Amino acid sequence: NPQVRAESNHFLRRCLAVVPTRPGKSDIKRYSDQLKAGLDDGDAGVRESAAECLGTLSKLVTAKVLDPFLDGVDKIKMDKVNEHAERATIRLKAAPKPNPVATGPASRARPSGPAAPGSRASAPAARSGAGDAEAAGVSANLPPHIRAKLEASARAVALKKAQREGRPVDEFLPANDPPPPAQARVPPAKRPAPGAAAPVARKPPPSAASAAASRPGGVKGKPAPAKDLGEAIKMRYANDESLDEKIASALPASVLAGFENSVWKARMEAMDELREYLGDQATGGSGVHPELVIRQLARKPGWKESNFQVNARAFQIIEWMASEESQDFTTGAAALSVPPLVERLGDIKLKAPATSALVAIAERYSLKLVAGLATEPIRSQKSPKVLADCIAWLDTQLLEFGTRGLALKPLVSMVKEVGLQSSNAQTRARAVAFMGTLRRAIGVAVMDLVDDLNPQLVQLLEAEFDKVASQPMPEPIRTQGSLAGSDAGGGASGGGGAAAGGAVDNDDPMDDLFPRQDLHALIGPGIYKQLGDGNWKERKAGLDAIQGALDSASHRIQPNISGDLYTALKQRLQDANKNLITVTLGLLAALSADSGAAQPPNIRIVALSTIQCLADKKPQLRAAAVAAMTAWANATPASVDQAVLPAVPSALADISPELRMSLLQWLADVLAPRHAKGARLPDLSLLITPLFTCLQDRNADVRKQAQRVLELTVVSCGFEAVHDACDMQLRGAAKASVAPMIEEFRHTVGAASASGGIDAGALRRAGAPPASSRARPGPADSATSPVPETVMTAAELLGRQPASQGRPGPAAAAMASSGAAAYASAGSGAGSAANGAAGPGMLRRPMAVRRPAGAPAAAPGARPLMRPARGPSGGADAGRPGTPSALSMAGQLARMSNEELEGIPPILDCDFRAKEQRARRDMSANPNSVPRWAHLGDARVRGDLEAQLGEQMQVHFNPLIYRQLFSTGHYKDRDFLSGLTTIEEVISITSLSQQRFGLPLFADLADEDSLAGRYMANIDLLLKYISIRMYDGSTHTLLKSFDLLERLIHMTEESQQQQQHQQQVRQPTSWTDYEVQAVLPALIGRLGDAKEVVRARSRRLLTQLITHLYPTTKLFTMLLEHGVINKSNARIRQESLDCICFLIRERTAGLGLSAVCAQPARAVPIITQGIADRDSNVRTATLSVLVAVGEQLPGGADELWRLC
Repeated sequence: NPQVRAESNHFLRRCLAVVPTRPGKSDIKRYSDQLKAGLDDGDAGVRESAAECLGTLSKLVTAKVLDPFLDGVDKIKMDKVNEHAERATIRLKAAPKPNPVATGPASRARPSGPAAPGSRASAPAARSGAGDAEAAGVSANLPPHIRAKLEASARAVALKKAQREGRPVDEFLPANDPPPPAQARVPPAKRPAPGAAAPVARKPPPSAASAAASRPGGVKGKPAPAKDLGEAIKMRYANDESLDEKIASALPASVLAGFENSVWKARMEAMDELREYLGDQATGGSGVHPELVIRQLARKPGWKESNFQVNARAFQIIEWMASEESQDFTTGAAALSVPPLVERLGDIKLKAPATSALVAIAERYSLKLVAGLATEPIRSQKSPKVLADCIAWLDTQLLEFGTRGLALKPLVSMVKEVGLQSSNAQTRARAVAFMGTLRRAIGVAVMDLVDDLNPQLVQLLEAEFDKVASQPMPEPIRTQGSLAGSDAGGGASGGGGAAAGGAVDNDDPMDDLFPRQDLHALIGPGIYKQLGDGNWKERKAGLDAIQGALDSASHRIQPNISGDLYTALKQRLQDANKNLITVTLGLLAALSADSGAAQPPNIRIVALSTIQCLADKKPQLRAAAVAAMTAWANATPASVDQAVLPAVPSALADISPELRMSLLQWLADVLAPRHAKGARLPDLSLLITPLFTCLQDRNADVRKQAQRVLELTVVSCGFEAVHDACDMQLRGAAKASVAPMIEEFRHTVGAASASGGIDAGALRRAGAPPASSRARPGPADSATSPVPETVMTAAELLGRQPASQGRPGPAAAAMASSGAAAYASAGSGAGSAANGAAGPGMLRRPMAVRRPAGAPAAAPGARPLMRPARGPSGGADAGRPGTPSALSMAGQLARMSNEELEGIPPILDCDFRAKEQRARRDMSANPNSVPRWAHLGDARVRGDLEAQLGEQMQVHFNPLIYRQLFSTGHYKDRDFLSGLTTIEEVISITSLSQQRFGLPLFADLADEDSLAGRYMANIDLLLKYISIRMYDGSTHTLLKSFDLLERLIHMTEESQQQQQHQQQVRQPTSWTDYEVQAVLPALIGRLGDAKEVVRARSRRLLTQLITHLYPTTKLFTMLLEHGVINKSNARIRQESLDCICFLIRERTAGLGLSAVCAQPARAVPIITQGIADRDSNVRTATLSVLVAVGEQLPGGADELWRLC
């Protein structure tokens, strides 16, 4: 496959561009031999990719090294390779130096530095500085691992001095730290070349900067910048010569004497006395400064106190001072407290009080301050256990506080040095977990921080990243004092989004790791000429230059992108080369994603051209266009309202089905989540007229997506606006096909349309009249307007009500006229979209007798007919089979024509006692509680049950419907489908029952007849018939049976809600075991169907819908009995186990396994039998169920083993 070879070459080229080291000669020979063959390939794409890869390889290892391996390649091909080599971009330097180790000259080339190592002029200063500069110069030439050990030793010595004297550790660190080891990956735009005045440009570490700011002679007395620690370190008693006198005057003598006592109980009592004294002083308003207390605690009893109880009380005093608002707990006190607290994180007895004290300090100031002060103490630890506990503590704080405002670079550097590169497995595991938390916080950009590690660690980190990739960062549960003011204005998380003016959120932790760069400074002003060049290669080189700039900036650029760049890219969207169009669309998406903003003025330039790309026949190009628009919506949702929506009407004028379908689907996917969250939708009035055209498109996918957008348009503009626009713009068949689709949303968007709607100007733009002139056609307009067909109600047809009586009033007649127009064309198929359950090509039958407007309701002398009985509410035996009234009604129905029967409801009575008798007969015929309907797989049993069911349904159902449901002719499948459609459609729309039959769908009074009541009285017959149809060979009939079953479930739920709202119980509204057991075995059997659509519908019914009406514990048992132990079909066993796993994981509601399984001791052994199944999918599903069961059991795996 040439495409496979070409893409393989491209993949190798991308790998060569980012490798940290150059390949050896053996690798170069293997690559060049394979790529030389690609230069002679018959496919142009393969030849081009091979030349690009060889060019990148030549740039990586130099042409001098590669040329001997390309012997025999002709000049034309070599020129092409050299051309690609000039344009190639690699991470390493273009050519290796002959002498890579040159630290001495580099250090001598810096005479302007303050203390250049090795310089004679600085020798006195170096000697006066205790040899710090000399040590730095020596260590600069040492291997990295030895230099790291020397640095750790210096930090350990500094930490001991600080603890002994009670001063910050930063004051004892060397003034000139040796430079850190060179990183393998260096962003070229931000860091200088090695040896170019590095000591002058290098910033001190956070702790050193803070210490220098706190000392009188440190860096001109300036405080530490907020970027380092978040707060300036202010020491009040750092160089106070009268510190001893101030401590003696501030603290009681008994406390100081107790600290000097060698008995630990005396020291503990002194701690308690100190805590009480501080509390009394704080209450009286004359508190002791916390810095004095901490300096005394550092002296006596000291941080090396051997008794953990004394230390615990000292840490509790620090926690109290940090959390008490009345205490003046300064950043200097925090700087003195954090190092000893961090050192005790590895002590099992002092871990809890130390953690509490650190959290209190972080909540008072910020986690940035605490983490910055803790970095050096953690780095100097020698014990692997202490290191592991410290890194675990950092991981926990990231989850509790979040990463907003945190300086991540020093933390990542410390964790990589002492954690990931540690020889201790526990420490490495903690470091890997910490990096996994960072992956959840900052995304895939964390990979750029670890690519300089060895392959084993990289593989370990990649596995951790893959594991946590789908886990979002939790919301912070703790607050930070320094961020409390910015939370109100900017939210709680720093997402890195940019403001309109180009400023970037300063609290974004990514800014510290990858600062945003100016894209225009990276690409230069010559890019516009290159993008407009007549040679397609130059245009492609310009696009590649923009992509390379984004890569070099780590995909983090400033949002100050000019409109000139978007104008240049717009021209490339109309390029004759389709590959360049795809690349341009990818750049448009990357510009918004990398800058975190999609400025509406810029998007308005390219919106229409991008949408027009959706008309292309290539799916890859259409997918790229959709991805670009999605990136705009994700970066700045306002760009959709202000830039994309105005271009949609012009784009929909194109008759391309690909463009219309893709654009409408994207609009629905973007706007539907807003509507679901309750947000206000934008003004969609401009879409009304184009939608009318799309709703009549000959492509079914276009019509489907147009209906989705139509619902959102009705929500945005209001039903009346859309309906009136339809009345004004459409006529005849077009109006008859579109009006029913609009009518579907009359009652579902009432609240949204009443909440604001749109203004009069928007209505005029949509073609609808203003609100003051919106009215139905009056008598004067009836001569010119088309005459709608009226629908005779069932009461008129039966002669119970004259045409002039009981008709709806003017308002109701106006509403019903649209419904009449909707169903007038049902017979011709034009209104098939009015019912969402009916798919394309399904047969639909008219359910009303239509007559022209003005025709009499009934002919004079017409024979009145008896209305079907109501069951128990109509008399003692009204409507019962075999009673005189029932026989008389059956005789009248038998003499009616098919057209007359179409106006009769599908079900004739509401007799619940007949259903109870059928239930008793079925239960008595099955003493073993195994219903016969569980054996429908047997054709002989199915035939007997179908005949019995026909006898039961004949007296309760409309004769026309009955003949369709039990047809035996050549077109019986069509009759089955027609009967099921008729039964299902009359309960799908609330007002349809009243319009067709004069019978409400739901009753308002206890003794009132309703269509839902009739369905509930005969729902056992409907469920049995659905079970029989599930074993037919027709997929259309099977899917229509699923539609009816879903509609019956929804109707039952609505009946329950209505009765609860009215606080009265008229009739049973839930399904009994007798009713559910008639359909569940057949539904479980459909889990083994060969068609995925059938299995998906079955799973949805079992796991999401039937659970609303039937206890989950009983459904669990049915799945075991009819699915898991099924011996004939392995797919049924697998799907049943998957359904059980879903119920256990999603339906327990925190109540444990008992919420879904009444007898775990009986169920688990049955499930475990699947481990020995011959089918691998069954075995996998069984293990998944057992894992889910073990998670829900209180005893976990041990209890699961006992059950097995």
